[in-house]
Amino acid sequence: MTSRGARFVKNFSFSFAGQIAIAALNLLFVPVIVHGLGLETYGLYILLHAATNFLSLAVLGAGSSSIKFIAEAAGAKDGTALRSTLK
Repeated sequence: MTSRGARFVKNFSFSFAGQIAIAALNLLFVPVIVHGLGLETYGLYILLHAATNFLSLAVLGAGSSSIKFIAEAAGAKDGTALRSTLK
């Protein structure tokens, strides 16, 4: 396997293991959190998390695209494009 392929497999494995660990921790700690908060408060907690995650979709990658266009304009030393992006 090439060095690039080996690095991909290693990175994929660590990412996959991290996701499995998060899922396992959720399965372990959700009952503890529910017991500590109570059903109604835990339900409100989950509802607020769902609303926050839904509202985060409104960003639609604006931060990443701003970084891209600002870097391009700065690299090209195009002040007009830079000001246009920043507006």
